[in-house]
Amino acid sequence: MLDIQTRVAKLRRPELLIKAARFGLDDYVRNTHLKQILKSEINRAPPLPLWRCSTSNRC
Repeated sequence: MLDIQTRVAKLRRPELLIKAARFGLDDYVRNTHLKQILKSEINRAPPLPLWRCSTSNRC
């Protein structure tokens, strides 16, 4: 069984999706856009990465 970090690294993403993400990256403002999407205040601290959750008991 592969760990989560290896599984994420092996994902195949469509080229168009990657190009769109890179194109929109310059205009993306995390606090502003997430607040609009979630329609609530956002948490200042980002969540723990998945691979840290799988190796610790905090998640």
